[in-house]
Amino acid sequence: MKRTDCFMLGMAILMAITVLISPGCGPRHVKKDLETPSETDKLLTWIEQKNAAFSTFKGVGQIKFRSQGKLQISRGLWAGIKPHQFRIEILNPARQPAASIASDGQWLYLLSHGSGQFHKEPAENANLSKFISTPVSISDIITLLSGGVPLRSYHKAVLKQDPSGKGYVIVLKKRWGGVIEKIYLDEKKADVHQVEVYNLNGLVYRVIYNNRQSVDGFMLPKNIVITNRKELSLQMDVDKYWVDIPVSTAMFVLRPPIFTF
Repeated sequence: MKRTDCFMLGMAILMAITVLISPGCGPRHVKKDLETPSETDKLLTWIEQKNAAFSTFKGVGQIKFRSQGKLQISRGLWAGIKPHQFRIEILNPARQPAASIASDGQWLYLLSHGSGQFHKEPAENANLSKFISTPVSISDIITLLSGGVPLRSYHKAVLKQDPSGKGYVIVLKKRWGGVIEKIYLDEKKADVHQVEVYNLNGLVYRVIYNNRQSVDGFMLPKNIVITNRKELSLQMDVDKYWVDIPVSTAMFVLRPPIFTF
């Protein structure tokens, strides 16, 4: 064998040995290109996509809400365009507008038709605490009326057995370990029947889904109950739904009343 051939053979053997003993080349260090989604991930994806197929809706029904410590019961009309445009009319006993709440995605508007009081604030991070006793956001109300589940931003999700022994609960946590949300599922993990939203001080509000109804192939709530730590904040009993219908964006802007003398 020629000296050159011996040299090339030696180099090939050396390279082969180097590859075999290299710590980055063993099977235990092979990196997966795609991780299989966990059961929790699949459930959260399903929850996030609930009733995502329609964009507009209208409804009518009875509304119970607690304002300044008093429980009010009224008829109401509402309309929305997902994800941020919404309007609700609270009617007086004569079925005339008593109060209007609206959001066009940029501003949140509150108008009392009796007193003429008008309030406007940026919609970002705005909530209904000026109207009801719990800081529920407009986007959460839109999600709930659309048959969906409000989902908070989280870093870790854990699926556990419900402490009651019936069903399961998905616990969403922030990086610092605090619980931000709990989603309660039935025993078959096929339905959400309760949601709890938390902050650093504990429970902010709880949503209870009592009944549902089928509307044009979509499962929508017949009844939504929102409570805070102590009592009922808002209850909406839906008599009639309309989905995927024309909704004018002009209705989501309220203006202060003009008084003439």
